[in-house]
Amino acid sequence: MRIDHDRDLLDNQKLNKELENIEINWQSLASIGGTIVFYMGVEQADKISKKLLGAGLSFHHPIAVIERGTTRAERIFRGTLGILPDIMKSNNISPPSVIIIGEVAKLGNKNTNNFELIDFPIAV
Repeated sequence: MRIDHDRDLLDNQKLNKELENIEINWQSLASIGGTIVFYMGVEQADKISKKLLGAGLSFHHPIAVIERGTTRAERIFRGTLGILPDIMKSNNISPPSVIIIGEVAKLGNKNTNNFELIDFPIAV
């Protein structure tokens, strides 16, 4: 079986062009008051940060980036929306990654490399 890498690249480029033309209502997104999650947003992190800041979210709004989640290579970075592009660049974050924006980004196991389960109380 032959894989046509040129075709895959062309299709990915076409997809990226189409995604650039999608209009996102950044004002509405910024005003939801909850958690915003961008799947596979590595290449758009700078745009995401600028657009949400421009729509009124604070420079200090908490974010988390999870790279290669649920694998032994998982890395988690926490910071603020204003420095999201810097976090991405300085840590060479690559796909697959998710960007989480909101107060929930502050939560979680602070020692992210030990793969211990966190003991949460369960309501019955």
